[in-house]
Amino acid sequence: MYLDNQDFHTSEIGNGEFDITNEKNGNNVISYEINHSLTFPDKTYEVILISDDLVTKTTQLFGFKSDDAITSIINWFNQKYDKKLDIHNFEWLSNSDAYYDEDYDDEEYYD
Repeated sequence: MYLDNQDFHTSEIGNGEFDITNEKNGNNVISYEINHSLTFPDKTYEVILISDDLVTKTTQLFGFKSDDAITSIINWFNQKYDKKLDIHNFEWLSNSDAYYDEDYDDEEYYD
């Protein structure tokens, strides 16, 4: 897959969380976080944050719609890092502007 051939670098940020950059000391393209619930103090949940640049590149290379590109990236991440995330764990990486195509409907992911 395209993502396997990229020169990604992983940097630990503590507590099992890490960032994946597009080059050594480069921009984050994916971040993995473990967040704590504000309502249930003992509850945690995993989040995968993906940059719009990575989603855009994937849609352009493979002709995917945004939702398919995001799912593809999450599936690659799960396989590479032994995780079990899905679209419900997804958020846009904050250092990037969200990419939306005309057919992208964020609401359908959370139904």
